Amino acid sequence: MKIKRILAAGMLAAVSILSLGGCGGDSSAEDTIGVVVSSAYVDDEALQAFAGELVAAHPDWEGKVIFTSQSMGDSEIDGAAYGAAVMQQTAMAAAREMDIMVCDDENGARNSRSELFIPLSDLFTEEEIAAFGETLTFEMVDESGNPTGEMAPTCGVRVTGDGFDTAAGGADLGVYIVSTDKDEALVKEIFETLIDS
Repeated sequence: MKIKRILAAGMLAAVSILSLGGCGGDSSAEDTIGVVVSSAYVDDEALQAFAGELVAAHPDWEGKVIFTSQSMGDSEIDGAAYGAAVMQQTAMAAAREMDIMVCDDENGARNSRSELFIPLSDLFTEEEIAAFGETLTFEMVDESGNPTGEMAPTCGVRVTGDGFDTAAGGADLGVYIVSTDKDEALVKEIFETLIDS
């Protein structure tokens, strides 16, 4: 019963957050590539400053890429807020607001297991994947959280640059593709750029 109340509160919080986020009136959001940076804590001011540097280095991204921060909090300390953030990720993906995710390994593992991310092998050749560097694969778990011995598909690549360090507090991050429906070539270009950023 307690779990149902936490999930209900989380769902309500996620819907509230998404409805507030929609108040900006950006009618071009359907055409923009959404990059969500998610970790226990993400400094939005630092993220937007770094995003500005990336867009300045890639002028063709201007008006086509939106960076959004998402602070997850700590699942052990505030399970309801964390649950709401997890539901917000799913809702953002369903609403086509998140095409790429840069996140810590906790998010990477959960979303790889739930098939939110596209396997790298669906988008890139073996040679391209090998050139990316450290790929991220996570072990599947059962309903109790125990490892099953099976591996989720390889969906992410470790971020090797330090551009996100200030925004994400130095957490180890991976880059993952959620959707390529809007512009596959641009999504892949951004993905590859973020690996070394």
